[in-house]
Amino acid sequence: AANLKRDLTPGVGWTKSDMRHPHKVTHSMKPLPELEIIPPFSAENKEADVDRDKRKMLINNLNMMNIELNKICHRYKIKPSELDKENLTQYPKEAQTKLELAVTCVTNAERTLSDFLDFLKNEKYKDWNDDQISKRDALLKSMIGEVPQGKPHASGVREEDIELVDAQFDKDGNVVVGQPSGFAGIPDDDDGRTQDEKDGVEEEDDDSDEDEPKKKKKKGMVFQKASN
Repeated sequence: AANLKRDLTPGVGWTKSDMRHPHKVTHSMKPLPELEIIPPFSAENKEADVDRDKRKMLINNLNMMNIELNKICHRYKIKPSELDKENLTQYPKEAQTKLELAVTCVTNAERTLSDFLDFLKNEKYKDWNDDQISKRDALLKSMIGEVPQGKPHASGVREEDIELVDAQFDKDGNVVVGQPSGFAGIPDDDDGRTQDEKDGVEEEDDDSDEDEPKKKKKKGMVFQKASN
């Protein structure tokens, strides 16, 4: 029993129970790490280490700008996550100038880092990055397999057997919740008549002999000659 103990947060490997119930542990699986956009140092990539140091410097610069912005927000009791960078006029006047300067610094730092990363990935090391993406796609395909074809979870109900029913709506346009009356959602034609009256059968007068059972007679049917 100890060997079959379920491990919801697997570390090195899965237990026997985890292998039988993989859906119990997939929620704790971490996403794949991002691909490195700067190749290792080599004769062909002599500036790789320099670019890696520059990227680290730009990331640190962005982090420092965000720290300064958060300090200003805390000083004026503003939640950094709720800061409206597009409309700073709603905050105290003494904070507007400082917030505007800090937001500008953060925006510039983000743009500088983003432009540098795009340059490395799409221009300077484009061939190396495309090769890395192809290798990862091939690895994922070997682990997961091909995408299955056809309809998943096919049911035995045919589309032509499904009967469409008009929904009932209230004055606000919302669907009325509840079981509709009648068969298949079709409202009953309740006009106060009995089924015999609907079928054209009328009962005899109540003045007839009570001992005799009531007889039903159909209304006279009129036939018309078809015209040539």
